[in-house]
Amino acid sequence: MTSNPHEKNPKDAVLDQIRAGTLTMRPKFYFFLKALLVALVACVVLALSIFLASFIVFGMRLSGSDALLSFGSRGFIVFLQVFPWLLVLIDIGLLILLESLLRRFRFAYSRSVLYMLLALIVIVGSFSVVIEREGHFHEGLFEHSRREGLPPPFQNFYEGAPTPPPHDLGVYRGIVVSRDEDTFVITHDDFDHDEDDGTWTVLIPEAFDETSIEIGDRFFVAGDEEEGIIRAYGIKELEFKGKRR
Repeated sequence: MTSNPHEKNPKDAVLDQIRAGTLTMRPKFYFFLKALLVALVACVVLALSIFLASFIVFGMRLSGSDALLSFGSRGFIVFLQVFPWLLVLIDIGLLILLESLLRRFRFAYSRSVLYMLLALIVIVGSFSVVIEREGHFHEGLFEHSRREGLPPPFQNFYEGAPTPPPHDLGVYRGIVVSRDEDTFVITHDDFDHDEDDGTWTVLIPEAFDETSIEIGDRFFVAGDEEEGIIRAYGIKELEFKGKRR
């Protein structure tokens, strides 16, 4: 196959475009600044994704919703109902944006989209666990939001974090005020006079060690309530104590 003698090579074609003014030459510094800007934006998006993922874990631990995972199939169904799917979708959107930004760099553009997303999920998940469990980052911000407040939208985030699942799903939480062999009484009052305030008598499940229940402990309870008595199918002490308002 012979090449067309009148066809210009790519180098000559580019030079012709520059001479005609249709293509502008840019200094190397321009491309350096462009790459730096993309890297900075990618770092911000990564930080937001880690913040949001760790906040989701913190919010579920603070409200007690994560306890539902240890309550069998019935608890798992309720967990799916109260899981913050909207926040998860936002975080997935951030990961997709981050993947598209990283693809501009040589180390990532040849990788598959699935590989990159899985790698980002592992990175974000690992950092989120460390920040939430070891760094106590969100606990500090939560307490600060209650004492002095935070700028929006962070104040709204942390004000809603301790909100428990609704009682119509059969979940309750409160501080133990009394107990005997088969029951204990919990009360919850966060001074906002809403529907999650109240006092309930909890019938302890047979498989639970009632000797571990002490007055002053905070418990998350799942069960069927009737006239202030909860026949529990799962109870768990809340890890996060926090300071009451």
